[in-house]
Amino acid sequence: MSRGSFKHVLAVAKKKPRVQAALDNLENMSEDDIDNLQNIPGWIKRHLVTHQKTLQKRAAGYLTPEEIAEIMISKTCS
Repeated sequence: MSRGSFKHVLAVAKKKPRVQAALDNLENMSEDDIDNLQNIPGWIKRHLVTHQKTLQKRAAGYLTPEEIAEIMISKTCS
């Protein structure tokens, strides 16, 4: 796991309550809210913003790559 990856953010969150609290409340935060978080490094804030945008797309009906692959597999097998 490389420093700066989202997996690393999740690992840090296990040890840092303020990061875990931000992750838990991410759906209710704006990008400005994330930028204004205190005592959280910028690289984590950038990942939180990216992940929040992904969550918003999912809520809007976008498919994950896994869901797209599952649909493609089911179409080729039938």
